Amino acid sequence: MLDYIASRYDQFLKDLETIVNIDSGSRFAPGIRKIVAFFQDRFSNLGWYTQTPSFADGDVPCLEAANVNPHAPDVGFDFLFLGHMDTVFLEGTAKKRPFSIDGKHAKGPGVCDMKGGLVAVLHVMEALQHFGITDKLSLCGGFNSDEEIGSNASRSWLEEMAGKSKRV
Repeated sequence: MLDYIASRYDQFLKDLETIVNIDSGSRFAPGIRKIVAFFQDRFSNLGWYTQTPSFADGDVPCLEAANVNPHAPDVGFDFLFLGHMDTVFLEGTAKKRPFSIDGKHAKGPGVCDMKGGLVAVLHVMEALQHFGITDKLSLCGGFNSDEEIGSNASRSWLEEMAGKSKRV
């Protein structure tokens, strides 16, 4: 498994660069929708169920991705991975400070909080699927876009997913 993960390093960096270079401030829904589309495409390519709930009249787009049908009766998740797509940075920041690598450090708006974490979740899920581990576990990822401003609009959705999960 370690060799597989190591072989995906360049793809990880490419994915991180892609989403870091998208402005996604909490109140910039157009950018967040691009990030939702990026992750939705990748999870859909795995054959996962994806939903894009939106809150606050469309200003808080979110993503739910699961390897089991989340609408099935009595569905539950062994693991729920949560993360947020929004940043504290204003529109235009990604253009002024695009993704870069300086030695061993990746830089850019949201690299650590939390875009690197989102890409890590995606790559973990892809690795688990590659090795057939997802055949034995029910997994879900929930990515909201209002965390930096309190998760007020998405809170009940997050709580609902957590309530169906053994581990969050």
